[in-house]
Amino acid sequence: MRQTIQLASLVLFLLTPGWVWGQNDGPVFGVRANLVIPKSNSPFLSDYSDGTSGLQLTLSLADNSRSQYDFLLKFSLTPLNGSTPILESKTNYGAGPFTVFNTSPAFLTGPDLDLLLSPNNLIFPDPGAFDQATFLSNGKLPEGRYLFEVWAIDVNRPDQQVSNKTRAIISTLLSDPPQWQLPRNEEIVTATDPQNVVFSWSPNNGLGAASVADTRYTFKIWELADEGLDPNWVALSLNPLEEVVDVLTPQLVFNQFNTPLIPGMRYAIRVQATDINGRDVFRHGGKSEVQVFQFGRACTAANLFVAESKLPTQANLSWNAGEANSRYEIKYREAGNASAEWFTEDSYTSTIKLQNLRAGTEYEYEVFPYCGTLTAPSSGAKTFTTPDAPVSPPGVTLECGN
Repeated sequence: MRQTIQLASLVLFLLTPGWVWGQNDGPVFGVRANLVIPKSNSPFLSDYSDGTSGLQLTLSLADNSRSQYDFLLKFSLTPLNGSTPILESKTNYGAGPFTVFNTSPAFLTGPDLDLLLSPNNLIFPDPGAFDQATFLSNGKLPEGRYLFEVWAIDVNRPDQQVSNKTRAIISTLLSDPPQWQLPRNEEIVTATDPQNVVFSWSPNNGLGAASVADTRYTFKIWELADEGLDPNWVALSLNPLEEVVDVLTPQLVFNQFNTPLIPGMRYAIRVQATDINGRDVFRHGGKSEVQVFQFGRACTAANLFVAESKLPTQANLSWNAGEANSRYEIKYREAGNASAEWFTEDSYTSTIKLQNLRAGTEYEYEVFPYCGTLTAPSSGAKTFTTPDAPVSPPGVTLECGN
């Protein structure tokens, strides 16, 4: 009786294309499996079953005595440097059945493995590392690198492995947020009119899940009107001065078509990277650090004017220069005459000598400071009076300078 049972078991074993012992006493399976995952850097398990990853599983018969064979598939996901899977197929579950023919391999893609990777058919062997509630909340796998393993089992004997465990390494690492390049933190950028400020950053997608081609950027800028404001609090709590969405490249030119910036004002900026498919594939929500810059220096009006006229045809004007003033335009004319012609002189210092004036005449003048291409308002009209021309004694002719 015992011999009959043993013989029956041997026949059943031989009829199952599991393994036979080869010349090297190693297992040779009846089905050969080969797994390829071209896009293997997604933290979402569903990407491996919906075609996104390009997953391809090829199975062929190694047992030439069979014309075809039906099988089921099992799955496990194990940390690359670990031994305990974080996901694996339920003990009593195998996806399929699938059929492989002696004349042609079975080609399976991600959608064919939809049930194999369904949360309903998986267990979480290490809840301390990864549990079902966490997975169901967002569909994401923990960050790391994993062995993605698939193998075939016999339809009638689910405990019988009939293929090699074919493996692919996947990465579920997220991408880092962008990193600022320009302007540097606390930099005073050149203020121009029209304004033209270049903001640039480096994509930090790296080896993470985010594709550069699928990344869009949102730029925000806040005014820091109070010197004591924390830029991070401002970015977290207040509405931005302007928000620019769907930026395609890691650069933005803030020009005359954007909100005018105030010379001398400090601003906080932040850029956020997002995936065009709405997937959460960036650390920290894709938000960069909050950076601060100052838009030039305040272009202030001149003040503390001094006008001195010792000669009838000349006057020396001086004033207090603003920190950012680079040039001054001085306009002057005879006072009290609305139709009098305005004359214009330029100075690159905070002084100027006006010549060819009329003796004994009151003049009005205004000083307009420039800061590069920016202009400051005039501080209002000021006046000075030239002295009268000297009177010649009878019979004496005075020459200029005497």
